Amino acid sequence: MSSNVPIQGSNITAPTPQNTPLNHAPIAAGLSRPTVPDITEDKEEDNDDDDDENALRGHALAMVQGKLAGLIGKSSGYLESLPVEVKRSVEALKGVQVKQNEIQNQYKKECLELEKKYLAIQKPLYERREAIINGSAAPTTEEIEEGEKQSLKDDEDYSPLPKDAPSGPTAIPEFWLTALRNHIGLAELITERDEAALKHLIDIRLSYLDEKDHDGKPGFKISFIFTSNEFFENEVLDKSYLYQDEVGYSGDFVYYKAIGTDIKWKEDKDLTKEYEIKKQRNKSMSFFRILAYIR
Repeated sequence: MSSNVPIQGSNITAPTPQNTPLNHAPIAAGLSRPTVPDITEDKEEDNDDDDDENALRGHALAMVQGKLAGLIGKSSGYLESLPVEVKRSVEALKGVQVKQNEIQNQYKKECLELEKKYLAIQKPLYERREAIINGSAAPTTEEIEEGEKQSLKDDEDYSPLPKDAPSGPTAIPEFWLTALRNHIGLAELITERDEAALKHLIDIRLSYLDEKDHDGKPGFKISFIFTSNEFFENEVLDKSYLYQDEVGYSGDFVYYKAIGTDIKWKEDKDLTKEYEIKKQRNKSMSFFRILAYIR
């Protein structure tokens, strides 16, 4: 997934911190092969036929896609066929929509300010969470009891923990790696090689960008905090998302661009590349391609 790529012409709904997708994946177009193969006497000839058939399918698909692409933005002729008085009404509707967009724009900006306000209110809880995860503070009896109440609501068969269990600060090993592996949108991006680096991930933090620093465009940043590791020099990997100035037709902010970190990889440790015996580097699927500043 590339970064630092402006998407100025699109109307793709932007992610917000409350509902952040990994990406907006395009619908992959393709024609499926038959589930039941043809029965032929000559196996080699069958393979050749398959190759020819695949080539024809590919050409046909390319032609269809080209035709469809050429229709984008073209009028169907319906509006042109309307009487002038009806066209005036259509233009009036556009004028009403402009005013509605202005109100929606203000609404979304106020929602963003509200998100900022409540992020600040929750900050002490996030700091407390970090301390418990990393073992720098021990959980309180009240926190444990509240957690057990919730566990009982979620599972009627839940058994409370023994009261005489030893207490004290205890880190939760590989907490963030486990959380990311169980995230439906991220799990498939994490390779076995990524896991070794993600074991060093100790916190994920959200912050909002100062619009003055980005030509008045709103946005937010997600920071991934790491301990010292064998893969890269950075202690923090950031990913920032900027919105366009106005909301789209869906009523939500629209992507402007994403900005990733220039990851300082240690020698032969770049997880976004595959190293072959001859040290030839090839692009590889990796969680860290999301975070990287990709040139």
